[in-house]
Amino acid sequence: MRDGLSGLAGAGDSLWLACDETLTVERVDRRRIRPPLFAGHVSFKLEDFIRIPGGPHAEADLEDLDIASGYLWLVGSHAASRKMPDAAQSSRKVAKALARVERPASRCLLARIPMVETDGTQQLRRRAGHGGRKRVAGRLEDGPGGNALTAALRGDEHFREALAMPGKENGLDIEGLAVVGDRVLLGLRGPVFNAWAAIVEIEPRPARDHPSLLRLAHIGHGRKLYRKHFLPLDGLGIRGLARQGLDLLVLAGPTAAIDGPARVYRWIGGARSDVQRRVRPGNVIPVMELPVGRGNDRPEAIVVVPSRDGRDRLLVVYERAARSRYLGAHGVVADLFVLPA
Repeated sequence: MRDGLSGLAGAGDSLWLACDETLTVERVDRRRIRPPLFAGHVSFKLEDFIRIPGGPHAEADLEDLDIASGYLWLVGSHAASRKMPDAAQSSRKVAKALARVERPASRCLLARIPMVETDGTQQLRRRAGHGGRKRVAGRLEDGPGGNALTAALRGDEHFREALAMPGKENGLDIEGLAVVGDRVLLGLRGPVFNAWAAIVEIEPRPARDHPSLLRLAHIGHGRKLYRKHFLPLDGLGIRGLARQGLDLLVLAGPTAAIDGPARVYRWIGGARSDVQRRVRPGNVIPVMELPVGRGNDRPEAIVVVPSRDGRDRLLVVYERAARSRYLGAHGVVADLFVLPA
């Protein structure tokens, strides 16, 4: 699991993690302040809370997490993939395999699960109460091509062609998640348009007749089911999102599965943006460059960690962690960076 960490979210002394190879979410709790140590690993099966498209043994390709209003939110990549041929096969069979592009239904997952605190620890529940209202675990309803989101994007001028392409070939590939009030911001690793990356904003709401299903609400003046925001990220795609106050921190990296630059940008006011418009370059500024290994240590997920000294830190976990990061039989070392004021 330590080689496949893909999503992070923090609440109090607990850290929640996702792995892109499992249908579980993980919780670890802070044990020591300096240096920070998270232990006491607890795993939660998603099938205990929501129905998994494709069944409990399918691949969800979980990519990011966030916590808001008493819910743990999670998102799958929604990405298609191309059949990998066997090099020993005939050229005809290789060509046939390369023409196969599939989007597993299990990857088209956007869900939220109620969180509660029991005996000082955070737990997940299928149903819970919060602030005088009931909360129910739910996921975005199914739709053509996957779910309601992929159905809504099928006719979009920017995304209709990307839906037909594999995620790692500049096709649709969701890797970032940030929840602000009723709004859910989805950061796309692909497609990237010239030097611009995209964030899709939606407002999923529980269906009146079926609260465990989320439906897309119409938003904005155009009464569409989504908004689009385009960020100038120097040709990089979005690999993760994290809220910091009213700003949105954006982890950016290559769209392909290659070594390449990894940077954190700040979208000033991004956590309160409520109009569909081209983001002004002056509102998206580089914050820091992150280290990248050779064939390993590719920054994959971020979360903001508040500090007692008033200087927020950024916790970063890596895809394909280098062996030098291994800690015991199952642990892994993450990086903690001080965020510039």
